Amino acid sequence: QAELGPQARRHGEFIARCAQRMESLIRNVLDSATIRTGHLSLVRAPEDLSALLQEAADTFRTLADEKSQLLRLEVPPSLPVEADRERLLQVISNLLANAVKFAPTEGRITIRAWVTEGWVHCSISDDGPGIEADALERVFDPYWSGESTRGTGLGLSIVRGIVQAHGGATFVQSAPGIGTTIGFRLPGGSGDTAR
Repeated sequence: QAELGPQARRHGEFIARCAQRMESLIRNVLDSATIRTGHLSLVRAPEDLSALLQEAADTFRTLADEKSQLLRLEVPPSLPVEADRERLLQVISNLLANAVKFAPTEGRITIRAWVTEGWVHCSISDDGPGIEADALERVFDPYWSGESTRGTGLGLSIVRGIVQAHGGATFVQSAPGIGTTIGFRLPGGSGDTAR
């Protein structure tokens, strides 16, 4: 059996990357449709948000390192929540992917988590270009991705849908030239959802 030459190997890697992108796009379209129709099903169990944030940060550290970005975690040792593990990891991964994408080379990305009045909060900040004030209210809209970015614009709408299905809410703070903070809050693991 003959070994593949360098050119054939490159073509194979290119096809594999295209297939991954297509699979990701299809998954996003399906998730978006499921959320819009109100049929997103969750498998809730006791989870530790701090551990999930650490796991996601470990996954994205290599990508951040490639851009010489500093990826910091400011989270307590444990943050109990009732959540669908895979869906919550999807939310965190989406927010981290955006932060790595928009933070500049040698930029800073900070993952924070805390508890306030029975709610568990998580935010992911970057020091990228920021978002204009008139666009802030649209960042979670399906198919909106801003004028200067390429993508389907489904990622943050899926984040919002998953967080809302957990009984939580999303938030964004940003200013041009300053950076962006996007996050969410979930009811605490104790079930206390004081407003």
